[in-house]
Amino acid sequence: MPKENPADANSKSVESVFEDLTSYKNRNGAIWGRGEMHVFKNVKVADNANGYTHASGSAGRDPFTSRSLTRCSWAKPRTSATPGLTRRRLYGRSFAEARNAGFPIRGYEYYDYRHDVVNVTFRNFEDNATRKTGALSYLMYTSAGVSTENSIEGAKFVQRQAGVFPADGA
Repeated sequence: MPKENPADANSKSVESVFEDLTSYKNRNGAIWGRGEMHVFKNVKVADNANGYTHASGSAGRDPFTSRSLTRCSWAKPRTSATPGLTRRRLYGRSFAEARNAGFPIRGYEYYDYRHDVVNVTFRNFEDNATRKTGALSYLMYTSAGVSTENSIEGAKFVQRQAGVFPADGA
């Protein structure tokens, strides 16, 4: 969490910008961050269990936790099932959340405190016989403080299900 004056932990926080990041074929999350005022620009993630999850670092003391902006693209995994180990080895890679075939695939996962999603395009979030999917969701298995100030603006959904919010946390 960078500060205007790095020698003073109480000085004003400044934005950290992550630009032109690509994260592809991760078994769990493409991006899992912690901190405040993190700005993600021109990010492309695909074929991951979760595209993006971000945790607060200052428990709501800063203006925002994360902001995803401009030309971001979040695509769901192309792999729809969880094949056995032999097939995964032949395929040459692991599959998203391989231990849990019913794990819902999510693009942007809201976590604690304030997150803004601006001009993000979500592609190919469609359920299949094995998995539920959603461009937007929240971090399952947690009781973290989610802000009512979270926002989404200018998002595009292409071949999609906009959200998946499992009632039972599974």
